[in-house]
Amino acid sequence: MKTIRIQMFVAALAGITLLTSCGDLLEVNDPGAIELDQLNDPKLEQLIMNGVLSEFQYAFNYMTLTASILSDEVFTDHTNIDHREWALFDIRTNNILNNNTYTFLQKARVSAEDAAGRIAGFDGGNPLNVAESYAYAGYANLMLGLHFCESPINGGPALTWQEILARAIGNFEQAVTRAAAGQATDAARASRITNMARVGIARANLQLGNMTQAASFASQVPADFEAWVYRSSNSSRETNINAAQWISSDPWMGIDPKFLNLNDPRVRHPATPSFGLNANEVYLPYRPRSYQGWNAETPQTIDLNTGYLFSSGLEARYIAAEANGPTGTTLTLVNERRAVGGQAAVNLTGDALMAELRNQKARDFFLTVQRLGDMRRYLNLYGVDEFPSGAYPVGNAVYGNARCMIIPLSEINGNPNL
Repeated sequence: MKTIRIQMFVAALAGITLLTSCGDLLEVNDPGAIELDQLNDPKLEQLIMNGVLSEFQYAFNYMTLTASILSDEVFTDHTNIDHREWALFDIRTNNILNNNTYTFLQKARVSAEDAAGRIAGFDGGNPLNVAESYAYAGYANLMLGLHFCESPINGGPALTWQEILARAIGNFEQAVTRAAAGQATDAARASRITNMARVGIARANLQLGNMTQAASFASQVPADFEAWVYRSSNSSRETNINAAQWISSDPWMGIDPKFLNLNDPRVRHPATPSFGLNANEVYLPYRPRSYQGWNAETPQTIDLNTGYLFSSGLEARYIAAEANGPTGTTLTLVNERRAVGGQAAVNLTGDALMAELRNQKARDFFLTVQRLGDMRRYLNLYGVDEFPSGAYPVGNAVYGNARCMIIPLSEINGNPNL
C-alpha cells in the first residue's frame, strides 16, 4: 500500500491529481509515514491538525513572495524568465510562480476541508479542532478568491472568484458555529477561532461589495486581536521564504519605488541599495509593521524565523472604515495610523479621506498578502486603478495588464471539466 508523508497526508488523501507537485505527495517505504486508512483513527486527530496548520502556513508564506510582486510592493531583478514575466504582470499558464501559488493553496484548502469533516466524524472529536479546520479552509478559499481570476474545486469546472469567496464565507460560518460548541472546553481558543472567522467573513464580503455584512462582522472583532503565520529556521519548508534571498549575497527582489523613502517606520529600508542578479539597484526591506519583531524605533532585518500577521483587529477596523465610507470614525482611524507613521493629522472628507485610508492600509499591511486583493477591489468597485503601468523600474520593459492569477497549465491538462 502507498504511504504518505505526515506533513502532506490530507492533500494526498484527497487525491488532487491536478497538482503539479503531487508526485511529492505519495511515497513508498517512507519510515516517517503512515498508512492512508490510519487517518480514520481518532488518536491521530492532533496529527491531522498539524497538517492543516502546516499546509496553510506554507501556502501563505509562498504568497508573501508571489502576491507581493504582483501588487507593486516589490519588483524583481531576476534572470529567470518566470520571475521576470511575473514581475511584469505578464502571466503564462505554465509560469512556475503561478503554478506553485495555486498548488500550495489548493493543498491547504483540501487539507483543512478534509480535516473538518474527518474530525467531526470521530467519536469524541474536539469541536474546536473542527472549528479551526473550517477557519483555515475559509482562509485558503479566501486567498484563492482574492488572488485568482477563477478556480476549479476538486477537479470540477472553473468557479468565478465570487463563487470561491462564497465558499470561504460558508467555511467561516461553520467555524463560528463549531467554535461556539467548544466554548466550554477552551474559551480563549474558541474566541481566537471565532475572531479569525469574523475577519475572514468581513474581508470576503468587502471584496464582494456587501458593505453592510462586511461592517457588521468587522465590528465584532476586538481591536487587539491578532493571528500569525509563524516561520522557523528548523527546515527549508518552515523558513521565511523572502528572508532566504534577502540575507543571501545575491538578493533579487527589492522595494518598489512607490514605497521607497516614505520616512515611515512601518515601511523602512537601508539608505544604500544592494544589487540584484542583473546588477541593478534593489532596496531590501526591514521588517514591516505586520511582521514579528517589528520595532517602531529600531529597524530590524527580516530573518528566517520572522512570521507574518494574517488576520487582525486592525484589519477589521480598516474593513469597517472602507465599508462605512468617509465618516468621522474613518478619519479617526486614518489619523491614528498616520501618527504611527510619524505623519501629521489631516482633516479630510469624501474621496480624499478614502484615498488616504487606502494609503495607510498599504503601509500597515506591507508585504502581508493584502494588497493585490485590495487593488482588485479598488478597481472593481470604485474605478480606482492602483496597478502599476508604464516603464518597469529597471531595464526597458513595460508593465503588462494581468490583474489576477490564472488557472495553471497543470490543472488545465489534468482537469476534464476545463
